[in-house]
Amino acid sequence: DSGFASATLGQDSQRARLVEWKERLEHHARKVDLLLQGTLKMPEDIMGAIPTPAQLDAAYAHVDAHREASPNADADTLLGVYADAFRGVYDDAPGRIVDDTSRASWSDAEKDAMSTHGLAAIRAAITPTLLSELQSVLLETWRQSGDADFLRRSLLVADLVTSEEHRLYRHLTQPQLADMLMRMRAAALEMLAANQ
Repeated sequence: DSGFASATLGQDSQRARLVEWKERLEHHARKVDLLLQGTLKMPEDIMGAIPTPAQLDAAYAHVDAHREASPNADADTLLGVYADAFRGVYDDAPGRIVDDTSRASWSDAEKDAMSTHGLAAIRAAITPTLLSELQSVLLETWRQSGDADFLRRSLLVADLVTSEEHRLYRHLTQPQLADMLMRMRAAALEMLAANQ
């Protein structure tokens, strides 16, 4: 009998650890989804130039204070808080940073790289990777957790790419679009197979 009780307790413990692992996985996947969607949906016209570390610290302090005050805020609310925090970093002239004397000694190339169009170039370069990673994280979380919401979200990445509001498709090459379509097809087939 004692061997049976130990085996049962061991199995219960293993199941509890698996449930805890799945909950952490889903929590982290939701956080990645929120942050990447927020990054990808940020309008370029409010981005301005790349802020200094001090300006980022101030903006993130505002966001962190809101997250502590409202820990259960939904994604749209948090995106608004991010937009407000970073909108305050810039002045009215696009691409110019408010009260930033640390850039006075920079070369023209450094200033150009940190300008609005420098940030647009960086965004164009990383957008395909962010989209791919977002879709992969959501699809793999579905596969590991079985939560169909992640499978549905992975398919909604296509809406984000094709949205005329965000126009992220501009940053994808033909092969990158083809790769994304193949992954969307695989996700759609998984959804059909799972009868979701």
